Amino acid sequence: MSVENDRELYERVTVLEVWREAHDRALAMQAREYERRLEALNNEYGRHQQALATYVSRAEWMAEQKLLAATVNSIDRWRAWMIGFAVAAGAAGGLIAKMLVK
Repeated sequence: MSVENDRELYERVTVLEVWREAHDRALAMQAREYERRLEALNNEYGRHQQALATYVSRAEWMAEQKLLAATVNSIDRWRAWMIGFAVAAGAAGGLIAKMLVK
């Protein structure tokens, strides 16, 4: 082998070693970034679960709305009945007062 071939092989080996070292550093950096992101996702999952505990499900909300609507309707019926009773009582009181005044 000639000196020129030895130098060319040495340069190629050096380039490959530099490339391998750079590749290893890049893989290590990528692994650290994946670890960081995974940790962030794990923390976010815990925060999300805590936030979900403070919310009401749609089914629970709808059931509460139906109960509230039934209660409002009941109060409205009672109020209408009481207004009718008050009007009738006022009319009866007016008739009695008219009869007493005569």
